Amino acid sequence: MNEDPKLILGAYRANGADANDPAFAEALAAAERDPQLAAWFREAQEFDRAIAAKLGGIAVPEHLRAKILAGGRASRRTAWWLQPKLWAIAALLMLLVGVAWVWLPHGSGLAAWQTQAVATLDGVIGARVKLDRELPEPEKLVAWLQEQSAPVLPTLPDALVNRKAIGCKTWEWRGLKFGMVCFHLEGSQTAHLVTTYHGGLKGAPPLGQMIYGQAGKWSTATWSEGGLACMLLTDAGDVELRKLVAAAQGAGAPSPRFVSTGRGRPYSLSRP
Repeated sequence: MNEDPKLILGAYRANGADANDPAFAEALAAAERDPQLAAWFREAQEFDRAIAAKLGGIAVPEHLRAKILAGGRASRRTAWWLQPKLWAIAALLMLLVGVAWVWLPHGSGLAAWQTQAVATLDGVIGARVKLDRELPEPEKLVAWLQEQSAPVLPTLPDALVNRKAIGCKTWEWRGLKFGMVCFHLEGSQTAHLVTTYHGGLKGAPPLGQMIYGQAGKWSTATWSEGGLACMLLTDAGDVELRKLVAAAQGAGAPSPRFVSTGRGRPYSLSRP
């Protein structure tokens, strides 16, 4: 490669729109071969998603279009590049971007460990990250993860134990070790169970509650169990996710009570 892969990957859009662009193929391949480059690329993508989420949440000021047009008419005789106010605004925007780089949390409504797990899963789906094992039997995948000392539930939720598996993966990020088991659902839809150790984890889900959220195309449910922080993700939508959770609780479990915390925010589930 004649150019630095980081320069090319720095232009890679975090929404996956460039996944099939041949201009990025060589740089993506380099990231697969180089663990340090891969870690840098994951963090860069997390930051891009965080910036996009924050900018998307900024409300457009009322009557902005009318004010812009009025300003354009008032300053028609002065070239825009000679207006000191515009230079001041540009400088302010650059300052805000710099502050965002340092202070903005990664992800939209998710803790950093969840955002990193989503980024890894997106890499697997996009064939940029490889699964460690590919087997249809989930019990064999759990046994292999246990052999690697990876965090994994010793008994899978009932809603997943009889599903055909895709594969599994374990990895480390900022001192955290992760385990992930991937499953087939109906049609081309999938579900993925991610686990990491609960102790000392920032953004760990509270005990006794199920936290629902959305990360891109993934509907997520997060909870704590047996010293692990667990996250179930599916591209089948929120309704199907809640069915999986209800089935995992067992037929004899009390009916869950869902409490909405507002549109676009996570939901919490608690038992009466």
